[in-house]
Amino acid sequence: MAPEPPCAGVECRTEPAEIATVIIASLIFWTVLQEVIRLFVGPYLLPGFMKSLANDNARREAENRIVSSCHASIVAVGCAYALDLFGLFHPSGPVIAGTGAPHATHFVVIGYGSVFSSDPIFGHSLHSYLWTMIAVGYFLMDLLTMIRYPALYSHGMLAHHVLGSFSFPIVVYYRHLELVVVLFVMTEATTPFINLHWIFSALNRRSGWLYLVNGFCMFFGFWIIRLPMTPYVLMTMSSNWQGFLQVSPLVKVLFVIAVTGISVLNIFWSYLIAKGLLKAVMSATRPEPKVIELKKKI
Repeated sequence: MAPEPPCAGVECRTEPAEIATVIIASLIFWTVLQEVIRLFVGPYLLPGFMKSLANDNARREAENRIVSSCHASIVAVGCAYALDLFGLFHPSGPVIAGTGAPHATHFVVIGYGSVFSSDPIFGHSLHSYLWTMIAVGYFLMDLLTMIRYPALYSHGMLAHHVLGSFSFPIVVYYRHLELVVVLFVMTEATTPFINLHWIFSALNRRSGWLYLVNGFCMFFGFWIIRLPMTPYVLMTMSSNWQGFLQVSPLVKVLFVIAVTGISVLNIFWSYLIAKGLLKAVMSATRPEPKVIELKKKI
């Protein structure tokens, strides 16, 4: 018989009021930041950049992508801190997968100080809860912006935000599979490169070494960070199967839906990035045609 999870009762769950407070505070913060960028940063600190964009829609999207990059950088570092990837919680630093507690198996470096090192199924910490709910607040802010300006966003991004906004708070409430949420939020670290790619495209600067370097960063970010995340999560769940069986049925359903949906999006985006990078490399290495002047013989 499988052992009971360490946090099975209602008393072990996160208070809904606490979750809502963090999400609402995050939503307000990102909304205010977007307005500050629209009113002050764009006109006064980046006037040349904003004027060079084609129209108001492009300027609005540029403002939103600046906020997106700020959010991605902050929550990625916060989630890495929650996983103790910096070795801040233990003098010996991080531990290679599988050398922690006997009942927990990992396939990546997770710090001794992280609660997920000994319990990847039911691990819960203030850091993981805080940073993932801050991400949900941003997703909601971006969803509201999409509703207001639907022409600026893709269906893929809409699906991404809806999946995160609905599933992450439920996972945090039950305190089951929080590791999965932290890992997927941490992959937001690749977002600034995507936003920089959009800026290059909006400014019609699709040539030069900066554009190419950013393309390589996008490629490696998706193919080394985002795509391998799903196999890692599935291996971790299967290697801790007895614990996974005790997870709430609702969280299991959300796990399947969210991981499948986000993985499909990541595969599609990775294909587009690889295709675009190959095109950029081919253009950069293709020799310029030589103009041959034919002289008329006299």
